[in-house]
Amino acid sequence: MIDFPTVFKEVCCGDGVAQNFCMVMLAHVHTLDDLIDRDKALSPSDVAGEDFRFIYTLATNTFFQKHKEVLMPTLLIGGIAWRDSEDWKNRPHPLDKLASQVLKSQYQDIFTLVAFLCGGQTHAMEMARKHRNYNWDRA
Repeated sequence: MIDFPTVFKEVCCGDGVAQNFCMVMLAHVHTLDDLIDRDKALSPSDVAGEDFRFIYTLATNTFFQKHKEVLMPTLLIGGIAWRDSEDWKNRPHPLDKLASQVLKSQYQDIFTLVAFLCGGQTHAMEMARKHRNYNWDRA
């Protein structure tokens, strides 16, 4: 199992506010995925709580607020890719099914961007190489 607090501490160069944003972002993505895949039972309270935590973080997290002009479009593109992955996985061609997994994991680009904002290009490249995994649940 991946120790995400440790991973995000490294990705964020120890910036606790950036780490908080990453942890909340990851939890949000996993909640959405669980709602669609139905592989984990979620109560209305679980979903509402996670949704509120995500909205509250976007509204108040100083790292997100400082970089929202670049983070928000990246979140949008990742969300569109995830939505498309749900369609692509049902296509008949095997390469489309494989591509759907790549599209599904595109949300991880937000963490590479955070690494860039916290530590620059070389750091972002190192973190992408070290931590990019198309299915973090299996790692």
